This record gives sequence, structure tokens and C-alpha cells, in this order.
Amino acid sequence: MSRTSLLILALYASTALVHRAAHANPEVVVIPLGGDDALILTTEVAAALVKQINKETPGRAALRYPVPSGGEPTTDGMQAAEQMQQAAKSFESLDFSAVQTTGGRALELYRRIALQTGETKGYVDALHLLAAASLFDGDAPRAQQLMNDAIVVDHRPPARKRFNPTVQNLHNSLLDDDKQPKGRLRFVVSPRALAWLNGKLLGPASGAITLRAGLYLVRVFRPGHTPVRRWFRVEPGQTQDLQVTLRPDPVAESGLIRALRNAAKQPTPGEAVRRALNTFDARELILLSSESEACRPDQCQLALAWAKDGRWSNRQNATHRGVAKQTTRTLLQQSEQLDAPQCATAADCGLNLHCVKGRCKGSTPFYKKWWFWTAVGAAAIGAGVGIGVAASSSGGAVIRVE
Repeated sequence: MSRTSLLILALYASTALVHRAAHANPEVVVIPLGGDDALILTTEVAAALVKQINKETPGRAALRYPVPSGGEPTTDGMQAAEQMQQAAKSFESLDFSAVQTTGGRALELYRRIALQTGETKGYVDALHLLAAASLFDGDAPRAQQLMNDAIVVDHRPPARKRFNPTVQNLHNSLLDDDKQPKGRLRFVVSPRALAWLNGKLLGPASGAITLRAGLYLVRVFRPGHTPVRRWFRVEPGQTQDLQVTLRPDPVAESGLIRALRNAAKQPTPGEAVRRALNTFDARELILLSSESEACRPDQCQLALAWAKDGRWSNRQNATHRGVAKQTTRTLLQQSEQLDAPQCATAADCGLNLHCVKGRCKGSTPFYKKWWFWTAVGAAAIGAGVGIGVAASSSGGAVIRVE
């Protein structure tokens, strides 16, 4: 492998590391707990809370709410696995036409399973295989579209044991969302409801949002109504309407949500909060409740409970008067003032804390700072150049990347 190739490979590796860090699990999870109409309102304020927290530390917080279960799948997962296995064998024998046939069948089956259950691993694996087959068969545009659809759902790279660096490079070249074509998705939903994109809570299903072009798994839900699940392709440069009319149906609420709603009223967080932290792989949990399920958009009493280190570090109330940003500012200012210990100098604060305007505050972890990942990238590039020099000086040693 030439020195230039190694340098390019090192650059791709550093890009992938930085991107993986940007998509790491959040430290703080915010869950809205309002019922009926209040769920929409508490979600609006919860989304504003996440945005405000992430202004100070990007990626620290995320909005979460358990996706309503779609029940058991009606599609035979074994059939999808068998088609995928046949496609993999065809890929190993370089029969790319057969890969497109059997892999295409597996993709459709996995797409239906994802629609029914939310499970997307098989779907993304099938996209990786079909993208690789298209790439080696000379159809670069199709390979890019398939790999892009995989990245839209899950940023994880193709399996290195199966695919060589050429496929990894295709994946890495499409990772940066900012460099990909965009489209707009406009929600036309009645009655008001929540929307999920690829299993992650977006917030209230209203207005229009700009998204990377590609195929999305969209779910729309409102308490007391049948959830709607659809695949929806966002086309580059277009604004498309997603029209949904929900049907009344006594859909059971998530057991975790019911337990958290009760936990938010208790003097200590308890088992439900620990379960939520494990479920969402977070260190802190913010629960946002309403005093009444019949909240009006311009008048609602909200309660914030912030679980941290096995205790309620903050419990605050605020009156929402129609402006989520203002309600958020009130809740966070109260929480910050009450939770942060007073100090005169840094010596008055604990480990990794600083004295800022008379209050002890933490700093951004080193692994979330820009300079850390810049150093990682520089190290990867330096390693690539070093390997290249060693290879050139050893009389043409061949380096094989598995």
C-alpha cells in the first residue's frame, strides 16, 4: 500500500472516530411525562430543555420517550435471515447479480420487520451488503444511495470481517450530514401527536423540518390512538407532506412511563429511574410532568425532577404560558441556582469543578472537547505516515488491512 493510500486511510479513520464521538450516547436524558394533551405540551418544553442544555455542552442531552410497541412481527424473521445468508454466499463467490436478487428480498423482509417492531439491525446489514455488491458491480450511484439509506438509520460501519477498505471508505465518505443533500419533511397530522424518526423522538409532529435526504422510519403516536408507522423517503431539494389522521384506540401506555410518572412524585428516584437510566444508557435523568392532563397551551403548571447520583438533585415548578423557551429558561435557572454549591474560589469546590460567579460548576469532559478529537485525528494521520515510511524503507513490504 502506498504512502498516499495510508494517509488517506488514516484520514478516514480519524473522521470516523470524530463522527462516532458525535453520535455517542447522551449524558442526560429528558423524558416528557404529560398525559393526553399534556404529553404534547411537555414534549415541546422537554425539547427546548434539551436544546438549551446542548447549547452549553453539545450532545450532552437527548429527548427520549419509549416508542409504543407494534406487537409481534407478522413477517417470518427466519425467512429474512435465510435470504440474507444466500446473498452473503453469492457475495463471497462474486455473483453480484444474485446478491441483488436474494439481498433485495431480504431487504424487503427486514424493512417490514422494522416497520412492525422498530428493529433495524437486519435492515441496515442488508443495505451494507447490497451497497457493496453494487459498488463492485460498477453501479456507484446505487451503491451510494443504499449506503446513504443505511447511514440515515444507523451510523455504524459495515462489518470489517466481510467488507474490505473500499466499502469502509464509501461509508466514511458519506458520514458527514452537513455535506449530504437535504430535503424537507412537513407534518400534516390530526389530532396533534408525537413523531419519531428511526426510533428517536423528534418531538411534536408539526411544522416542517430539514433532513438529510434518504429513507426514514417514521412513527406517529398520541395517547388513546393507534400508532402509525411508515417508511418515508425525503428527496433532495423537495418539501414533502406526511399526512396522517390518527384513529381513536385505547392503546396502553408504556409501563416505564407510568412508573416514572409515579417516581417523579416520590422523595427518592427509586427503581423506575434506575431502569430508565439503564434503558437509555445515561447518567442523569430529567422528568418533566404536568399537574393536570387538561393543560392549555398558554397555561400549564409543570414540574421538573432531575435525577443525578441516585438522588433528586433538582425539583422545580414553573408555569408555562405558551413560550417553551421562556419556561425552559426559568426551570434551568432555578435548578442551576439551587443545585450548584456556593464558592469563593476553586478550592471551595470538589474535584473537576470550577468556581464561576460564586457557584461550583463542572467543565466539559476532555473526550467531548474539539481539541481531543483533533489530537486523535493528528495521531491517526501520523501513524499512517509512519507506517508508510516504514513500508517504503523495508523494500516494499505489503501491508494488508483486514
